[in-house]
Amino acid sequence: MLVGGGSDTSGRFPSVIRAAAATTIVGVAIGFGTVPTGIQGVDPAVLFDPANLTLAYGPASTAYYVAVVDDPFVVFEVQEDSDTVNIGTTDVMGTVEMLAANCNTSTGLSGYTIDSSTATGLIDYYTWRIMRLVDRPDNAIGQYAKWYVLCNRHHYLSGGAAAPSSSDSASLSPSTSRVKLGT
Repeated sequence: MLVGGGSDTSGRFPSVIRAAAATTIVGVAIGFGTVPTGIQGVDPAVLFDPANLTLAYGPASTAYYVAVVDDPFVVFEVQEDSDTVNIGTTDVMGTVEMLAANCNTSTGLSGYTIDSSTATGLIDYYTWRIMRLVDRPDNAIGQYAKWYVLCNRHHYLSGGAAAPSSSDSASLSPSTSRVKLGT
């Protein structure tokens, strides 16, 4: 997610927008929901859409509150893409760019992957730092490999290179923001 600038009408939930590749991000979305009428401005304790309890993603051009893991020191497990250039052992502790993609609207699973073609041993270049290969029997270096990554270009650590934020410091994760997807 990118910092979107501004907030909801309560001023308590900063705006975020969907991130594209090669951007400074503020975090990763982990939940979408609405705040029912009558409790606007109250922190949503559970993120869900009461009109659609099966919703696993935020439809494009629809405003939702989004739970965002915005701690710059969280390590994420991410899948590598499927092209013929694979992330290798010499790329560990280097950086890699993400590939932005729509989610699967049936499962709600993200389509974002890391772009193995951009993997580099350079320390400070792309959005994600490759920490190591996920150690599981069903995982190996190659197409669709799972990697532990740490955000290398984070809004809170970069001086806010993205759009202006309503906060100068990191909040507890996951924080909640308001987003209009597809914009």
